[in-house]
Amino acid sequence: MKEQIIADAWMQHFGETLPVLGCIELAAQILRDYGVDIELTAIRADPVWKRAA
Repeated sequence: MKEQIIADAWMQHFGETLPVLGCIELAAQILRDYGVDIELTAIRADPVWKRAA
């Protein structure tokens, strides 16, 4: 579940597939560094991420 959230956010933000499979914390930190607000603690049906303003 978390991997899919990260992969979807990566694709939406960078326009390519996630290049670092198995390292979700690293990928999440890279997304945060690029202004994507991503939440990995809650389990939800929809991806929980948004682009920072």
